[in-house]
Amino acid sequence: MNTKEKTQRVLGALMLLAGAAFQIFHFADFGNGRTLMVFGLMISLTTYVGYAKRLKAENEELRRQLPLTN
Repeated sequence: MNTKEKTQRVLGALMLLAGAAFQIFHFADFGNGRTLMVFGLMISLTTYVGYAKRLKAENEELRRQLPLTN
């Protein structure tokens, strides 16, 4: 993972935890905590999907560079 992806994953995880804490300790309305959790989950998932696509492309490139040995 590069720095941007790591930062996004940490931000998403913090948003999820903060949203859960807000709901548990009643620091915010139910909707606000839920919204924070949803956005945290969206950031985490989109970051992971982008990371997986990048890894797949890199793997394909590496496979193309390998000599064929049958």
